Amino acid sequence: MTKDEALRMVLDAMEDCQLSKTNAAIQACEKALAQPTPDPIAVVTGTHAGYFVVRPTDPAMVLPVNMALYIHSKKWQDLTDEERDECLGNYITAEGRARAIEAKLKQKNGYAEEKNT
Repeated sequence: MTKDEALRMVLDAMEDCQLSKTNAAIQACEKALAQPTPDPIAVVTGTHAGYFVVRPTDPAMVLPVNMALYIHSKKWQDLTDEERDECLGNYITAEGRARAIEAKLKQKNGYAEEKNT
């Protein structure tokens, strides 16, 4: 069973319930289903001498030796109008507004706070 199938089964089971926790769960499932599934850039086809054998999904792509492969990051999340207004309304200076927007975007997109060294 795939993630999408499991989420659809949960949504179908919860449709008749109208509790606040159920509504929050339904919204979370719908949000998860709306996220695009990233396309893979390579597929592991086997192992040889203790190493994985990797084949690019695009035959024209050449993967260099020792290339690190990463999972595609999630789609960038923009600020909603309410979040933008909140950032703009809480600060008087342009620098304060810019920093508030930057911090909100980092928080929303899962970037860790940078530490000053």
